[in-house]
Amino acid sequence: AQEAGATRTTAVARMDGGLAKNADDKMFVSIQDGLDPLQRITVEVPRALLRQGETGILILQGARTLNALVGVSEAARAAAIPSGGLARGARYVHVSLIASDDGGQTFFDIGTDRLTQHPVRLTMSGVIAPVADRVSFFAHPSFVDSDPATGLMVRVASGAWSSANIGRPTVGANSLTTELRTLSVMAPFNVSPPPAGGTGCGGRGAGTWADLLAMAAVAAALLGAGRVRRMRACR
Repeated sequence: AQEAGATRTTAVARMDGGLAKNADDKMFVSIQDGLDPLQRITVEVPRALLRQGETGILILQGARTLNALVGVSEAARAAAIPSGGLARGARYVHVSLIASDDGGQTFFDIGTDRLTQHPVRLTMSGVIAPVADRVSFFAHPSFVDSDPATGLMVRVASGAWSSANIGRPTVGANSLTTELRTLSVMAPFNVSPPPAGGTGCGGRGAGTWADLLAMAAVAAALLGAGRVRRMRACR
């Protein structure tokens, strides 16, 4: 379940492999907070992340609280957030790219090996971070799963918030931009000194998440598949 009055903004887009002409060939996807026009989250995804014959589903979500993003029960499974708390004006965000090489029968997560070669760029506008070295993005392990009854859903996995596989953010007048070599639940936190590394890819979680039926319907329409039997691979 989600907290009362929670608002989560979701975008789902399809990507096809084998179309990249050069390193600058990217897909841009943005979401905007319905309550604040200055709050916008944008990802730049290199098309080279997908190989010839692969089809991908990009999922981008944002919310003001972790409960709103993943639901109360899943948020409770997440480790305690860094003590500094969110950067002023920041949002929690979930980014995933799941890919299929068998026409949508099974899916796997795009892992750090590919993302290291072709990182995803994340920009969060409407954020105030006046001291650059006190703000870092952290990710918490999560993954996209499927269920015959509810379709696609996002689950929080075991692990801890970590800045590993995330670049140091570039701080603008009212924005943060960073490169991602991991895709999961994440947020920019106020920390000092800069955090040590860790792992951003976690194991399978056991919990349930608030239904993403609308997202699942869009994904099914994008791929022309009514049901997805998912195969997870952190690769």
